[in-house]
Amino acid sequence: MTRRGRRRVIVGAAIATAIALSILDHAGFFGYRSDDRVRFDGAACRSVRVIDGDTLEIDLPDGEIPTTRIRLRGIDAPEIAHDAQSGDAHYGRDAAAYLAERVMDRGLTIRLDPNRSTRDKYGRLLAYLHVGDEIASLNEKMIVSGRAYADLRFDHVFKTHFVQREAKAERAKVGLWKDVTPEQYPKWRSRLFANAAK
Repeated sequence: MTRRGRRRVIVGAAIATAIALSILDHAGFFGYRSDDRVRFDGAACRSVRVIDGDTLEIDLPDGEIPTTRIRLRGIDAPEIAHDAQSGDAHYGRDAAAYLAERVMDRGLTIRLDPNRSTRDKYGRLLAYLHVGDEIASLNEKMIVSGRAYADLRFDHVFKTHFVQREAKAERAKVGLWKDVTPEQYPKWRSRLFANAAK
């Protein structure tokens, strides 16, 4: 094969690879959808359903689905039971009620982390939500009020800030911090602190 022929093969392969990567990227293969930032970052919306203290649905479509499910980034609220077999985690109902009180019938603004993927492994949009023109996000308010833990498992732009806000809420014994026991922590948190103690 001539030098010109090899060059054509290499250029053709590079173009084909770039096209394939672009298709996979738009399909969400790499953990996020490249158009999420265009569609959602800075978008105004309203909540149509609160699932628990860190998950809700908003009135913007997500592809063919008429609503978008949002997981509040950087926090982990206590779980609530969605079936008869499991029970609510400590402060789970209170966390969900607190979030519902703040989002229902209120204008919300979505903010996405500029440096991280926009979706979790379940396909939920990972976002910071703001009520009206409020500077502090609902994510932060859930931590400050003691309705959620700062999620230490994943990096994000506000991680250090959220950890500091949690420490302050814990010292003040607000919300769940009033009487939570280590046995009531989320499993990931118990494992994390157990490993740190070794």
